[in-house]
Amino acid sequence: MPARISTVLNEEPVSDGEGSDRSRQARTAEALLTQVDPLGDQLEFANEEMKLLYDMMAHRDDVHEQVELGSIVATDKDTFFVSASIERFDVDGRNMFGLSTKTPLYLAMAGKREGDSFTYGNTTYTINEIF
Repeated sequence: MPARISTVLNEEPVSDGEGSDRSRQARTAEALLTQVDPLGDQLEFANEEMKLLYDMMAHRDDVHEQVELGSIVATDKDTFFVSASIERFDVDGRNMFGLSTKTPLYLAMAGKREGDSFTYGNTTYTINEIF
């Protein structure tokens, strides 16, 4: 697709005297850009998430006494790894969900400690353990 975009954007239009080729070329370029823009946004998001995870490596041995970036939060309903948005994954038999600090769920639990409760939507969670 990048070669096609480059071709469309760099071609000199062949005019039939009425501008129809230029108009068709502009519509084609617009259609391609409409397809590419969301992919660029997704790539930028993925790069930001990867940088966040990489930066967290320096703090992997930190002790967490409250919910913050890098915490693993075991509640009575689920276990969350506060990091980047990551699909469910398994660590030593424990199912976890990667939770971005930009989500409303994280904002509901941020700063809480073991034994604290928080509510997100219609669900109340109790924090059993933070590590």
